[in-house]
Amino acid sequence: MRFVRAGAVLTGANIAVVAGAGGLLLTGGLAAFVLARRRRTSFSA
Repeated sequence: MRFVRAGAVLTGANIAVVAGAGGLLLTGGLAAFVLARRRRTSFSA
């Protein structure tokens, strides 16, 4: 008998990719927010 892959294995891989991309976007957004906040305060001082 042949071993047939379950659909959950492929779904789990896709979820990992989407979660990784979401984490990168979140990190990038947080970095942009912090940089924008620093620039604003440096000009007002």
